[in-house]
Amino acid sequence: MSTPTLTAMFFHDLIERLHQAHPHGYTRQAVQSLGPWALLIDVMNWRARLIAPRPRTVHISEAMRLQPGMKAHSQALRRIYRDLETGADLTPYLSKGADSIVLPPTPGRTGRKARLDAMLSDWGVYHFHLGPLTTGPSKHVGRTKDLMFLLIGPDDARLIGIFEHGQWAAEQVLRVIVTEWLEHSKFHELPEGVVPEVKVDPASWLKLRASGINLVLSLDGRYFMSGDMTLAHGSLAITDTANEIRFLLEKADADIARMPGLFHPKVKFGWYGTDSVFGFNPVVPLPWWFDGKHWAPRP
Repeated sequence: MSTPTLTAMFFHDLIERLHQAHPHGYTRQAVQSLGPWALLIDVMNWRARLIAPRPRTVHISEAMRLQPGMKAHSQALRRIYRDLETGADLTPYLSKGADSIVLPPTPGRTGRKARLDAMLSDWGVYHFHLGPLTTGPSKHVGRTKDLMFLLIGPDDARLIGIFEHGQWAAEQVLRVIVTEWLEHSKFHELPEGVVPEVKVDPASWLKLRASGINLVLSLDGRYFMSGDMTLAHGSLAITDTANEIRFLLEKADADIARMPGLFHPKVKFGWYGTDSVFGFNPVVPLPWWFDGKHWAPRP
């Protein structure tokens, strides 16, 4: 009996890990209705909404230091600072739908359709709730009208400010990001002299985002674009990475078919498979390299 291809083993492992994790919104019927590459993108978008529990240096924007909400939410903010700095689990502060996989609806299923976090996909901004710790089965803090918006990197957390629900595309959020942390964000400033033909009023930013439209945003005569959102509110970077994974898997299978001696099951113990997908920020390629003779883990 022939050995399954790396692509087949990859998706076998992916589905097994998905079964074990069993995120909200998961059903076997919905998973089976998807093609493998569509499933990969859905899984990666789900994982990217979660945050790796690791210590981070906390930075507070100058604008946030002047906000009245700093005092009103001082207790919750102190707890968040501590959890960010010590590497605690941050899931309790996220939306209850963060640990959800958005899959196509299945026949006979009713209820509110799960959605991806469009603000995160579009601007790269997370939001934390500021309520007290709760008792009982819920692992989330109390839900609040006020939210803290922040950028999260591998080693740093940059607190933008406290905003109300509905301010998902507020001009002030963009202002803080591009004036204080442009190099740490997903925004790109257009070169001087490059001016878009159509200027979009900030009052329309949120409505256009809801339609899955990437915009050039104007602020004080400067122009910025994130350009990383799909029509389904997923991340373009994740879609690109899924395509790279597909290319690597199919290329590896083609190489093995031509020269079976290159390596045998799961890259001779160099198999990383779904580890890169189930990372908390899975916008990385599979860690393999080919030196012309054999495949191996990237050094």
